[in-house]
Amino acid sequence: MYLVSTIMLIVAIVAYLFIEVNNLEVTKFYIKSDKLVNKFIGKKIIQISDLHGKSFGKNNDKLIQYIDKEKPDVIFVTGDMIESDKKNYEPVYQLLKHLSEKYKVYYITGNHEHKALLKKYRDNYLEYFEKIKELNIVRVNNQKLVLDTNFNLVRRFSIKPEDKLDIDEESTITEEISSEEGVQKKHKKQKKYRYFNLYGLVLPFDTYRYLFSNRNAKKVDYDYIKNKLGNLNKDECNMLLAHNPLYFEEYAKWGVDYVFSGHVHGGIIRLPKIGGLLSPDRKFFPKYSFGEYTKDNTKMFVSKGLGGSAVKVRINCRPEIVSIKFI
Repeated sequence: MYLVSTIMLIVAIVAYLFIEVNNLEVTKFYIKSDKLVNKFIGKKIIQISDLHGKSFGKNNDKLIQYIDKEKPDVIFVTGDMIESDKKNYEPVYQLLKHLSEKYKVYYITGNHEHKALLKKYRDNYLEYFEKIKELNIVRVNNQKLVLDTNFNLVRRFSIKPEDKLDIDEESTITEEISSEEGVQKKHKKQKKYRYFNLYGLVLPFDTYRYLFSNRNAKKVDYDYIKNKLGNLNKDECNMLLAHNPLYFEEYAKWGVDYVFSGHVHGGIIRLPKIGGLLSPDRKFFPKYSFGEYTKDNTKMFVSKGLGGSAVKVRINCRPEIVSIKFI
């Protein structure tokens, strides 16, 4: 009887773990910005992150169905789509190819894309990145892009602190201001832009900590970000793709409005009322593991990701796509 119970328990645990890593969920957030024209309202961003070469169904059909059901206007890819120790990148490439045929796709490098170019399959991944160039996918590595209300790329340039946009895309709105005496109309010039700035920050490989290497990873600070990405025009709406959420305080200090990150896999094991247990760099209780975080005027959305690297297990931490709607 004891043996039967033990076997049944093991089977139940294995079944749970299989379901947990293969059942997708959609997590929804919202953006409301006074800096953007109303034409953005109703538009939707899908964020995918940390696939690590995993497939959800044949040719990732299941993942594609989940994305299509959300009817996104644009897709932000926040890194680690590949697994640096795997030779075959074809499932990831085919997924990106399929998505790029339907949607605008903006892609930031994660540590595994970086790591792949330093490992034994370097030539394979040089080929992967060359093939990505041929798709309708824009890589946002340490660059600033300007996107319009349809998320089309309006302008792309290298970062210099003195760079300024020359796009005349402002509108003047009329505000109604309530007072105790009644409602009075006041005409006030307020810039609401028909575009926003999308930045991409690639962190150096030596800022990531690994189990058997780089145990004393370098830190990223405000000066590093400013040197890489320049000064922000805070009158405009600014968004940042940055794979690692660890430096949220520095992103907020820089002054960006919205940050999209991944990397932490939701903490791998999520404990009720506590949060994620473990990060990929083998630190317990990561501060930013999943969901929405706010500091000053900056919001950060952290995806639990889709796959796993060295640790493939997920407990109470299902893979997800993130859906962000403008309201």
